[in-house]
Amino acid sequence: MNKEYVDTEQMEGHLLDTSFASQSLAKGSKTTSFSIDAVHGLIKQYKDVRKVKPLLRNNELPVDHDSRTHLWTLLTCKTIEKIVDETFQMYASKFANVAPERMLPIGDMDEEMRVHHMLSVEGVRACHRVLYAIAETHPHIQQFSPLLYAFTSVMLHYADEQATFRCICELMKDSNYFLAPSEIVLIAACFVLKDLAYRYAKSAAAHIEQHCPDQDFTMFLNDWVLWIFKHLPFHYLVRIIDCYLVEGYKVLFRVALVLIRLFHKISAQKSEFMDAGKPDVGIKSMCAEIHKYISCDRLLKEAFGIRGFSKKEIDSLFNKAERELRASGGALTYRPQRPSQDMLPSSVPRPWSSHSLTSQPSAKKLQAKKKSFRLDKDVHTQLVLDDLDSDILAKHQLLTLWSWLPPAEGVKEPLRVFTTNEHGYSLKTLYEKVEEYGPTLIVLRTVDNDIFGAYCGTDWVERHKHIDAGAQISFFGCGQSFVFKIYPDVCYPWVGKETPVTLASASMFQAGDRNVMMIGGGDGCALQIDKDLDYGRSERCDTFANDPLCDDMEFRIQMLEAIVFTS
Repeated sequence: MNKEYVDTEQMEGHLLDTSFASQSLAKGSKTTSFSIDAVHGLIKQYKDVRKVKPLLRNNELPVDHDSRTHLWTLLTCKTIEKIVDETFQMYASKFANVAPERMLPIGDMDEEMRVHHMLSVEGVRACHRVLYAIAETHPHIQQFSPLLYAFTSVMLHYADEQATFRCICELMKDSNYFLAPSEIVLIAACFVLKDLAYRYAKSAAAHIEQHCPDQDFTMFLNDWVLWIFKHLPFHYLVRIIDCYLVEGYKVLFRVALVLIRLFHKISAQKSEFMDAGKPDVGIKSMCAEIHKYISCDRLLKEAFGIRGFSKKEIDSLFNKAERELRASGGALTYRPQRPSQDMLPSSVPRPWSSHSLTSQPSAKKLQAKKKSFRLDKDVHTQLVLDDLDSDILAKHQLLTLWSWLPPAEGVKEPLRVFTTNEHGYSLKTLYEKVEEYGPTLIVLRTVDNDIFGAYCGTDWVERHKHIDAGAQISFFGCGQSFVFKIYPDVCYPWVGKETPVTLASASMFQAGDRNVMMIGGGDGCALQIDKDLDYGRSERCDTFANDPLCDDMEFRIQMLEAIVFTS
């Protein structure tokens, strides 16, 4: 283990009390011993880490065994990218000697999610350096990752900061690990677990719901990820992570179902777990002392013994939950919550945010809990963007871009109708794909990795009215149009929104023929693209009073996409 980051006194006491190696041997469990070379050999032979599932589900590797360092790195880091290591070193060096309580990189992360897992002061500082680097390189995850802090803390028991950062970055590329879920996915996950519970733990789910006078079963499931990553004993969590790194979030749902079943059984014997109608508190208490009721080996055996349970089923339930969320208009939403100022230490930044779920709550309950739930513009934007694919813009960049759209378009379903990756480099094809849809969003990336584009407020079919009449290419459009660039994020709206327009050159929004597409005119063109979608030019223009959208004014296009808006 990485003793530099671990509070050895806490860890030693924990291992003496609950070493799963001694538990397994004492109970005569049928665990399997394996070597890292064996795991590596299987992966190399079958080209698939899933072939090691049986080994990891039944292993007897002690929680403090050094081999786990190599095992977890082997399972997560397929390649070692120099640029990833250099990125971490750049961010981490800024906080090399800062006290951990003054370095809270993910300020919107709920206190409930900050789980240290017996890290020393230096370990907590290392955890925050890793999280700071993650927050800077993955800004979209800052509010919606209930297991990220806990997972980072556990990872630091077995790897240094740089390797931890590298492994987490690798895992975050795959939604199967639930490390960077969107808000809608987090909410949907509770409904997925609810559906699974009524299929695979029906009597337990019904019993718990009957004892929830102040909250329904969905509210009970609100913190289900933290049952595992915060409240279970450390050695249970480590064994679960062994399997999670290979099988993904399916393992977490399996374990959660066993915990629900066990809570039903134990709460019937220990009524205090259901006292005051707070089963969500009771199940956390049960998890903390779970070694009294079930061994880690037995927990995993029951979890993987659930028959008929598949990732395909989970994915189907996720799709169903997301569709119902959209259809209901977002009855369940994320809403920042400000804790009581008296409860916060003076050194902690304020406010924090937390995620909460409810199902059509009454006004009385909302007032009692001091929470508010509504579908605001940001939540709806998240909903409509979940199904939009873009090879140019990340989700957080799309969110920024959507904040500039006219309100009437921002609430519609976006549809990517053209991309050079699929449709080739032809202006003629681009026109054919976008015409008849109405307003169009053009986004492009240059060979120098500049990203910019334009929102065109009028249907491109209008250009035919001028060309068919034998006129020279001429401008048309409306004042909702704008041009923009990403990094830095800048939007240039029509100048007429700020001051009255007296010059015709300040209302030249869009124009095009078979040879060129032009957006923004008057003493220059904000965005001009040739017929082969190869070369372009950007200048200041009177219509948007913009700076050139790229440094060199002239550019070559690497990729271009067009997005339209459907009702």
